[in-house]
Amino acid sequence: MPFCVECGKQIPSDASLCPYCGVRIAGTASPPPRSSPGIPFSVPSKSGLDALTKDSNVQQYWVKRLVAYIIDSVILSVVLGAVFSMITFPIVGFGVSGPFYNPYSMLGFGVFPLLSGVISVLYFSFTESRFGGSPGKSLMGLKVTKDNGQTLTMDKAFTRNISKIYWALLLLDLIAGLATGTDYRKKFTDKYTETIVVPR
Repeated sequence: MPFCVECGKQIPSDASLCPYCGVRIAGTASPPPRSSPGIPFSVPSKSGLDALTKDSNVQQYWVKRLVAYIIDSVILSVVLGAVFSMITFPIVGFGVSGPFYNPYSMLGFGVFPLLSGVISVLYFSFTESRFGGSPGKSLMGLKVTKDNGQTLTMDKAFTRNISKIYWALLLLDLIAGLATGTDYRKKFTDKYTETIVVPR
């Protein structure tokens, strides 16, 4: 069967319009490069940001990833809450104080924000290298692989998740990836590590 040159989906051989995106069919086309089942690859002329603003399939894909991230954030909040309790218990329970155990420093601009970022990076790195995806991604039917379909190694998973140490870095990583490439599924670190998030 032919493939739509706009959205990448299979279409009936006698179709004059694509039933998915509505583009007029001028002829047949081969499947787009690096396409994954259920997640079509945007046409080469588009940037990831352009595809995100115009393609409903791309928008649905990123909604899934956003929901997955929210689920993982809830899980991480529970873990960080336990760490927070262990840090603050000596202060509240035993009145521990001193220049090296200042709760305001730890919970504000000191140890705790850095610790939460490190735990986040390790959480995503471990789950993606061990299980192919975080619990959030698994629940949303997504997985992380290398571009060739192989499972991530710990070093690849760590590198693609290093921006999650701080939310602003993650946002920059995402925008840079979408703005500088045509594959809307890749953050900038995904391009560097040759990794991608695809349906399970």
